[in-house]
Amino acid sequence: MLQTWISVWILVVCVASASFLPKKVAEWAIQEFNRLEEERGKISWRGVDRRESSPFISGDTLRHHSQHICEDFNRCRMDPEAVKTGDVIFVKSDFFDFFAKQVTPRIRNPYIVVSHNGDLSAPDGQDDAGRIGMPRYVTSDILAEEYRKGRLLAHHGQNLWWVNRTFEERPPWAHCLPIGSENRQWNIGKNVKAYTDALKSFVINREPLPDSQRPLLLIAFYPKSRVPDRHKVLSVLRAFPPKGVEKMQNPFYNYTDLNHWEWLEAITHHKFVLAPFGHGLDTH
Repeated sequence: MLQTWISVWILVVCVASASFLPKKVAEWAIQEFNRLEEERGKISWRGVDRRESSPFISGDTLRHHSQHICEDFNRCRMDPEAVKTGDVIFVKSDFFDFFAKQVTPRIRNPYIVVSHNGDLSAPDGQDDAGRIGMPRYVTSDILAEEYRKGRLLAHHGQNLWWVNRTFEERPPWAHCLPIGSENRQWNIGKNVKAYTDALKSFVINREPLPDSQRPLLLIAFYPKSRVPDRHKVLSVLRAFPPKGVEKMQNPFYNYTDLNHWEWLEAITHHKFVLAPFGHGLDTH
């Protein structure tokens, strides 16, 4: 079931390129969202809005379709012995180290893990974690052993990062997830309807540009000390060159801010979106 939902979500996320998002798919996404949103409107809640946003992918959408949750709201107080074969466990990435070391040994049946809703990488801490004030940890060896034993079926993770001790491109159990749209509790995420409006405006009601007229690469991020990969990319592109190196007129970078609506339009015009490790408009 989770695999089916992920396939549908990733298809809808293709709003990022109108040239390969058929209008019929956009129309279906709008109809499905409106149908589900009518049902979600009947849900009463207090405090933080944790309602999901299907058919659009978000951390809380993945959370909603999971049978068990390990996060700050419940302090990871899930019952490992209640996990049934094929159940999905949603783990906030900040709790991944604790989950792998303290919870997985007590799970009796084969399970699927989804990690999301956090800035930390999983299953391992990124290489420069210490420099940017994030914790260092390694749990990929635990997950590899769980997979070898037939207990871990798959790990679908946002900000996937692992220590590679083999010649494989990635572990067979590891699968990347997009960050998706913001959860409803945040400033942009609370207006999920913006995505259906964008589908109407930029996919359904507008003919796509021919490939020959579409710019190659959309770059919509800034150099940040906490996400050094982005600074490195901009240095290579000479958009923000190292000190003493002349800034060149870069065809991919226009040094302007985009608001969310402009971003949703821009991704339909470009062939590719550059999104190095980190987060920003380009990852949402």
